[in-house]
Amino acid sequence: MQLLHAMSEVDNGLELVNVLQTSQRSGLQIISKDKNIRTFGDLRGKRVGIWKAGYAELARLPDNDMNLEIEWIPFIQNINLFLSGAIDATLAMSYSEALKIRAAGFEDVSVIPFTGTVYDFPDDGIYVTKEYYKKNKEKVDAFVEASIRGWMWARDNIEETVDIVLEYTRKENVATSYIMQKWMLEEVLRLQCPIGSDIPKFRLEKDVFERLDSVALKNGLLNSSVNYNVIKGVVK
Repeated sequence: MQLLHAMSEVDNGLELVNVLQTSQRSGLQIISKDKNIRTFGDLRGKRVGIWKAGYAELARLPDNDMNLEIEWIPFIQNINLFLSGAIDATLAMSYSEALKIRAAGFEDVSVIPFTGTVYDFPDDGIYVTKEYYKKNKEKVDAFVEASIRGWMWARDNIEETVDIVLEYTRKENVATSYIMQKWMLEEVLRLQCPIGSDIPKFRLEKDVFERLDSVALKNGLLNSSVNYNVIKGVVK
């Protein structure tokens, strides 16, 4: 789950342990056809598409901090609102909706990335309950090790990895393409590395965690501070 979601669960009393932090950066973006929309401040009073579930909380942080009075237009998934022109901009993940917009022929768009800003927080990590980890430490550790080996293999064998994925998408009748899956894989691999590095870390960094904790408290997304030592990754 997303780091902020995990912190919220811990804040509500669920004892979670981060065992593998695959994402090191935010893939969240705001995309607009309007080239005059280049910064968060340019979104003042605009209609922006936002998911009904997941990742919405982070997107609202610039709006709260700058009092932008954005009119958030909820959607479940897909890019139809953006394509139809019903909204001024839309939330997108760099490895998902952003690629769909590109595939739809909209390459010359304005993109406001969260990566590299004060709102750049990791996306997905893998969590287990503290109780489960205590009872199944060897299994969990083996799973983590295998996952890291798998990601590193995928990094070194991108084309073969995409071929394997496509075998399963065809089996499950999932509509996609080689190009789309290759774009997605390359972007996910990029987000596994800290800015300025091409080496993935796979661990939850304390400074990033504490920065998000502070921002979340300030914006009322947490009731109380979450201790890093409670949720920290077990992968050294």
